[in-house]
Amino acid sequence: AVVDFDGLSEMKYLSLIKSGIPQIPASICNWKQLQILEILWEPIIESIPHCVAELTSLEAIYIDGCRYLMDVPLSIFSLPNLRTLSLFGGSISFESLLYYNMLSTNISLNDTESVHRWVDDTFVFNSLEMTYYSIALNPICDDDILPQSLQLFTNQTCEYFCDTTDRFYTQFCIPRTFGDGRCDSECNFNECAFDSGDCVQLCFADELANCTLDKLQNGKCDDGCNNRYCSGYEWRSDFSEPLVEDCETYDGTRCAADFYQCPYNDTQAVNGSTACAASSPYSIYLDPNVPLSDMNLCREYWIGDGQCDDACRTEQCSYDGGDCELGCSDDHCSLVLTYWTFLYKLTDGAEYKMNHSITCEVAWPIVTEEFDVDVECMALLQSHDYNMDGLMNFREFVPVAFLIANGDSDKAGQFNCSSCIGVEKYNV
Repeated sequence: AVVDFDGLSEMKYLSLIKSGIPQIPASICNWKQLQILEILWEPIIESIPHCVAELTSLEAIYIDGCRYLMDVPLSIFSLPNLRTLSLFGGSISFESLLYYNMLSTNISLNDTESVHRWVDDTFVFNSLEMTYYSIALNPICDDDILPQSLQLFTNQTCEYFCDTTDRFYTQFCIPRTFGDGRCDSECNFNECAFDSGDCVQLCFADELANCTLDKLQNGKCDDGCNNRYCSGYEWRSDFSEPLVEDCETYDGTRCAADFYQCPYNDTQAVNGSTACAASSPYSIYLDPNVPLSDMNLCREYWIGDGQCDDACRTEQCSYDGGDCELGCSDDHCSLVLTYWTFLYKLTDGAEYKMNHSITCEVAWPIVTEEFDVDVECMALLQSHDYNMDGLMNFREFVPVAFLIANGDSDKAGQFNCSSCIGVEKYNV
């Protein structure tokens, strides 16, 4: 992305989301009236210029989901008008803070006592009653030995509310949006308590249910929560079918309501209507290179869920409820495109393809660090090399990324993100 930062000195609000900008230029510091700086999901940005601390009109800094952000000036934490500073999901460590902030001093980084004294004297942050801070899911949150001032700060600003144990896509719920009264798709998971209840607000209406957030989180099926209003649903769905998972009884029963604690008869949800399911294998949009064994019949709750499913693109399945006309707008596809762009450049891909060997050698260590996956790279890529050319195009990358990020094999083979890159470049 090309962003012209010159000649915009009167700018008060800047928002960049998945733009591909390589860095935050120092020229942004000419914007003396800037009040809000929002930069989200930029996979290449590594640093915040020191001069940002001169922008004393700043009231909010949101630099979230920038995986490789590590260089942060300590001086921005005490900006006089700052009300929110969110640096979620980066690579900020104690070591990176020292290297970025202490190079101009004469103190040796090996002199632990002097370093800690310098940090305690230098690092200042506003009252937590005045300013909201979040640095959750940064390496510094796992550092055991920190100077007293930093330790006090991280103890209060590293909290993350989602369970990231098994599902890696729960690492994208920005803490400042959690439980803010608005349903955020990145937090709309059981592991995030459906955005602390924001995505199931009708569940708490007295005239519809007899449920509370505490009941939803008590690990058992409560009568007052066993209803459609206390179930989860796909983003942008028509709420006709809830999300279902295997019950903890492990006897094949499927559960939906009350955070998947209450059994649900989901035969229709799994198999879809008879006519739709029967037409699904004959969708003309299915990739002929993909074995039908890697596909799934269109499920009724996929229709109109905001994600383009080739298996649902038939008349009997209402052409996926128009999902494939939405463009590159759903959260999964746009995130896949962000990672493709980053890895494609990293591996010097040519003609919209990535070499398997180079991908495994150069990109895979980053992928395993990001998602903590335990999968053999070459076997995974070869199993999705649908056109058998030894290279990975964007079409083949989509199910690989979907599996890694979501662990959902049901959709992966027929999930379509061609709108993000263009049909002519999608399956080359």
